[in-house]
Amino acid sequence: MSASTGILTVIAVLIFSGVLQRVLDRMHLRDRTALLLVGLMLAGTLLPNITIGMVSVNIGGAVIPLGVCVWLIAKADTLCEKRRALLGAAVTAAAVWALSAFLPDEPEAMFMDPNLLYGLAAGAVAYVLGRSRRGAFFAGVTGVLLADAAVAVINWWKGIDQQLVLGGAGIAMSTCYLAEEQEILAVESAYSQRENIYVQTILRISEPYDDYLIHDRGVSYSHDPHALAAWMTVLLGDYEYGTTETTAAMNQIFRAQYSYGTDYINSSMMVDGQEVPWRVLEVNISQKSLLDAAEVTLSDEDYERFQIIYNNRGGMPEIF
Repeated sequence: MSASTGILTVIAVLIFSGVLQRVLDRMHLRDRTALLLVGLMLAGTLLPNITIGMVSVNIGGAVIPLGVCVWLIAKADTLCEKRRALLGAAVTAAAVWALSAFLPDEPEAMFMDPNLLYGLAAGAVAYVLGRSRRGAFFAGVTGVLLADAAVAVINWWKGIDQQLVLGGAGIAMSTCYLAEEQEILAVESAYSQRENIYVQTILRISEPYDDYLIHDRGVSYSHDPHALAAWMTVLLGDYEYGTTETTAAMNQIFRAQYSYGTDYINSSMMVDGQEVPWRVLEVNISQKSLLDAAEVTLSDEDYERFQIIYNNRGGMPEIF
């Protein structure tokens, strides 16, 4: 269960048990309406994102909450409350953006989960400035979405080809490697070792034959480590070296990058004046760059995410 799904489930239980009754009254929401909205958000997170160009919108994480915000602000009692909510949204967006700009790029270097930190900051600022429950909800939701949009626009201005994901993984997690640094380096080392022994593996295939020919012109037996880390992140998110899932993902990537075909040549040669059979194994090795292999292997959505993480170097450009 993801963190967002768990939080929505807890909220649903609190609503059903009546703990949040006073909050719902202040927001002019009935229990059934609130439970319906929570259910729609949960269902929406399971649906594919709506993608238009470089903008991808999550239904449960952005569309439905924004709809609730519009409804709540329309129901505000006074113009002053509406203004406070709009001001709260702007200040919340600025606070979240400042955190994303000045905190370390690597999530593991932070003292707490960055998305949780953004949420706490947004909630605190929104509550102080929004004053009312409705204003706080509006400021918190729209502030975080505005901060995501601001980060994407700044990156586009800098020439970073990053997709804007609203209601998805958030500012930090959508562009960063999620595994610990030592796990990323361990996978990189193991993948390089596999490349080094690739030819020896093929030579073992040729042992039953009298001779062999290996055609590997243009094959470098190397890769872009950031492309490998980005691909692993797309497939597994947070991963640990040595697990079954990590090994399977590495195998999948290696097969997408390297391949070989064999052909058998039945010939003969003269030995002591006699013609004897001479069997030759011919091996043709081909290699794609990881960037090209990812483009033809991953789904369109996964490849877009791969490009975002790779272009950002996972927030860890100096790791390799």
